Amino acid sequence: MVNAAQSAFPSLQIRAIQYPSKANKPVVVLGDNDDILVRLRANKVYLDPASADVLAIQKAADLPIVARIKDTADSLHFGNFAGLGTKLIWAVFGCLMTCICMAGLYMNWLRVKRKQPSLLQWFGIMGAVSVLLVCCSLLLTTQTFSVRQAPAKLYSPVL
Repeated sequence: MVNAAQSAFPSLQIRAIQYPSKANKPVVVLGDNDDILVRLRANKVYLDPASADVLAIQKAADLPIVARIKDTADSLHFGNFAGLGTKLIWAVFGCLMTCICMAGLYMNWLRVKRKQPSLLQWFGIMGAVSVLLVCCSLLLTTQTFSVRQAPAKLYSPVL
């Protein structure tokens, strides 16, 4: 199947293979091309699971403008389009935005503190509900990921 996908789309650097979950679905071979700022899902080769015949080829360059923008948004959002340097810059700016939010909360606390309210009065009812929701979601996330295990048998080769 990999050979059929590679011969149909020679410039595709294969990164993943998605096997079908139903009998009438195709095998999808995903990879990178020379296109800039696109996700892995932008370049695909659809193959028949029984005969390995090429059913369709999707190239990022041929996508409509809305689909291209959707595939570009993730690369820009996560900063994974130019290597480790870009990711580090994105991480620094993410930390700066967090610091700015914390500074805003601190400045608001100083402003309200002059009136001598308690913490519950400063938060209000919605603040208390928000804190409760955050604590519940953290507890649920901790429980979910502590139970999760890797499958014993891998169905797809690691590329």
